[in-house]
Amino acid sequence: MNRQKNTMAALVVALTFFSAALLGATVTVRAETLADIEAACSEYSPKFDELAAWLDARHPVLENQDERESKLKLIDEALLFPEAKMMPCAADFLRRRMETFIADFEASSVASGMTIWKLYNHTVIIQTPETTIAVDLIQGPGIMRTPRDIIERIVARTDILLVTHHHGDHIDWDVWDMFLDAGKKVVVPEPARKEYRRRDELTVIRQGKIDLPGILVNVFPSYQKKDLDGVYLFKTKDGVSAMHLGDENNIMRLGSEWYRKIKPPMEIDVLIPNIWCPNLKPLLEHIKPALVLSSHEHEVGHPVEGRRPYSYVYRVLRAVGLPYAVPAWGERVAVPAPLPR
Repeated sequence: MNRQKNTMAALVVALTFFSAALLGATVTVRAETLADIEAACSEYSPKFDELAAWLDARHPVLENQDERESKLKLIDEALLFPEAKMMPCAADFLRRRMETFIADFEASSVASGMTIWKLYNHTVIIQTPETTIAVDLIQGPGIMRTPRDIIERIVARTDILLVTHHHGDHIDWDVWDMFLDAGKKVVVPEPARKEYRRRDELTVIRQGKIDLPGILVNVFPSYQKKDLDGVYLFKTKDGVSAMHLGDENNIMRLGSEWYRKIKPPMEIDVLIPNIWCPNLKPLLEHIKPALVLSSHEHEVGHPVEGRRPYSYVYRVLRAVGLPYAVPAWGERVAVPAPLPR
């Protein structure tokens, strides 16, 4: 029995470091932790496989909500495992999802409105007929990373990168390098600029407008506690709108939030909040979306207490009382012009 256990632990060591080498990650993990990771993957791999197979069937995001909820919750326990970012089974699931996404993305075109893809963590890709935008594009933590070649392919088909704030689960200097090397803009708030070696090549916007072909981006000045955060509002020339909140969390400045200045309430098509946003209820008194698109669940780079599983996501969205969608990583939502209310 001990020999078998040691063999399995050695196998998971090899898998972990092989995956890290492929993905460009540098990791150090204790042997006892690796044994726990191997045991966790033995338990959770069937659930990852079941969800992956269900998602591969390309179920529409806005349909069969009860079935979608039950399937997504299959991986809640797995991604609440303390070392989830080092689990080969989780890394393989993310890789499969990103391979499905990139094939879909590269084959896509948008005639009107916009298509929104949700990737890992708080990353979204917004495609319109003329322009494609990435927000908070990162590779990911530990070995649970989007393969570099897929990131490169995203950059090749994307016109600009917008960064909401300087926290590690929203910035990735390697990704910034790729955009800048391709001659494309990277837009950041000031704190995100300071430690980056190519800081003078960044575009710093705290508040204002970014006029892109076929789409206007309004930048609102927000905070995550004491840290600067940018909120991005996208509006296409045919009138479709979406708002990405970043980590809007203005609780240190109650009463002075940017959205309280919006009167009468702004009607938009899609709101993309960080799902744990404590300001969501008061914000919705000023921003009226036709659809809430969940994001920032299962950030396995956070400590367990800072992660939000799908069970939490659905509780929040039901309490909001608005139409909602919960895409898995790599899924898309098409927003027509106009979006029915």
